[in-house]
Amino acid sequence: MSTRARTRRRSGRLALLVPLAVAGLVAGCAPDPTPVPTPTALSPSVTPTSLLPAPAPSPTQPAELSRDDETGAIAAARFFLTDLYRYTVSTQDTGPWTTASLDRCTFCASVKNAVASQVAGKTVTYPGLITVLAERVASASPLAYEIDFDVQQEAGVTWSTAGTVVSTEPARAMTIAYMVVRHPEGWRIWGVDTLTVNGAPK
Repeated sequence: MSTRARTRRRSGRLALLVPLAVAGLVAGCAPDPTPVPTPTALSPSVTPTSLLPAPAPSPTQPAELSRDDETGAIAAARFFLTDLYRYTVSTQDTGPWTTASLDRCTFCASVKNAVASQVAGKTVTYPGLITVLAERVASASPLAYEIDFDVQQEAGVTWSTAGTVVSTEPARAMTIAYMVVRHPEGWRIWGVDTLTVNGAPK
């Protein structure tokens, strides 16, 4: 006879075989010992996988960010645009973004506010991968630079934490201006402005 225990995990069921030992007694003889079967080992429980896509990995800052010249400014702006932004939104970890932002950066504040709203609403956005097609220094002054990027961004998706799609954002081509300044502790975002979307002025 066997009993079955149902787990509450969606991963499946585990069956536990409970052996029934039967002792045969023969009149006038000593009991014949019956071997007891080894109980069937339980299969290890399976942790359900998340229905959500994997968030962007924690970004590694390029070595050029340590430079305080034009090369460092371009590297910083590119890093903030392509890596740190996607990490912040998809993981909802705003700590590194806050460190990289100046208080006057309204775009930076809007990113943090949007993340907070999504946390409260139990949703999360996975922005599309951003590929830089061209970059140029639009303006420069001592330790302050505006870097304009022509980029292509893949489609983005907003999910509920329950694993359902809430909305989608189509792929698009954009020109984005990142203003960065050299802070005593490194490059910081001064401001961000989207100049064009699919060729049209924003």
